Amino acid sequence: MNIRLLFLFFSPMLFFMQTSHADSLRCGQYLIKGGESTIEVLNICGEPILKENLGTVAEEHDLNNTGTRVRISEEVVNRWTYGKKGDLYKYVIFHNGQVRSVQTGGRWKIN
Repeated sequence: MNIRLLFLFFSPMLFFMQTSHADSLRCGQYLIKGGESTIEVLNICGEPILKENLGTVAEEHDLNNTGTRVRISEEVVNRWTYGKKGDLYKYVIFHNGQVRSVQTGGRWKIN
């Protein structure tokens, strides 16, 4: 029973420890977290191994509860992939040219 209590106590802390590492990308002495532009990331980290255009994300609202949706904003979403053989991929997600998030993906396959 005591082991279960310890697990319940520590499991949320482990979750937050993992997500804090997943939200950044280290390039040399610099840390990419959020808000940087594509130019800044390119200058700091160099060319990614893959650049993808994921499309757009639109925010719409129903004004005056009439059922008519009005587009408030639209953001272009891009994903750049960084990584080395044997390491985990790092995905840098840009919204309108600024870092929105950094996510960790799978491992490179070593052949």
